Amino acid sequence: MRKKQNKTKKLMIWAVCGGLVVSMFSSVTTGFAEEVVNQVNETILGLPSNDHTIQVPHSDPNIVADQNDHLPKFTGFQSEETKIHTSKEIQPKVNSKVAKSLIVDTAKKKDVYNLSPDQIESLITKGYSIDDLYQVDELSNRFLMDPQTLIERKEATEADWATLKKVLQKENDEQNLLELKEKYPEEFKQLEQESLKAQEKILLLSLYEQGKGTLAQLLQQYKTNGEKGVINYKSIEQKSAASKSFKLNTNAVPEDVLANLKEISQNTGEPLNELISKYNIAKELSKQVLVEKE
Repeated sequence: MRKKQNKTKKLMIWAVCGGLVVSMFSSVTTGFAEEVVNQVNETILGLPSNDHTIQVPHSDPNIVADQNDHLPKFTGFQSEETKIHTSKEIQPKVNSKVAKSLIVDTAKKKDVYNLSPDQIESLITKGYSIDDLYQVDELSNRFLMDPQTLIERKEATEADWATLKKVLQKENDEQNLLELKEKYPEEFKQLEQESLKAQEKILLLSLYEQGKGTLAQLLQQYKTNGEKGVINYKSIEQKSAASKSFKLNTNAVPEDVLANLKEISQNTGEPLNELISKYNIAKELSKQVLVEKE
């Protein structure tokens, strides 16, 4: 009996080996090999059956992309492809430099003179360029001259824009200086003794007219610090008046409020005198509101 069992085991082992060899070359006999191995595990090795084991498929199955090609295509709906991104560069019809120059800065103050659409069309028909139109606009507003008058002046003299600009500037300076001479004859005589250009005389007389200082003070400041220095110049009288006004303002402000205003002035750069003035205005307004409520 024992010999018979050994013989059976040997036959089963040979069968398993044969089945495994065959399964290496054929997918059809794989099931046979698995079944025989299962029997060997149970009969010879005494292991439990693996019939209940769930076979997990390969994590990377061989999925064919065109596996549904045999299905009929749906023809009841047609779609159109739309390109969202394209590398095609759209070229503007107008030269890029000209287009950039046509951007209007709305923050600037409005011009006194502007070319009408009819004037623009007429000038372009005559052969004027975009740059010519800008020259007309700039010079007419700079010298407060009607655009049509400016155009007629240019066409009559046949001068280029640079030459015309110099001529107009000279005429404008002479006119301004004549008006200031009539208004301040004594001061004009003092400036005549100095080697000054017409524009320099106009600058000093204009600042004198604004009360920036005496003519002697302004002239000395101009000789020492130039145009920027004389424009920003404040006379001793102006500084003294500003100092008195500042002291009066600070005396009316509580110390804690004044300390806060000084800190704000340092952080924001806004003059302390202006902050105090705003505080006093707000204080007066609040008093008026309280009086009206009573």
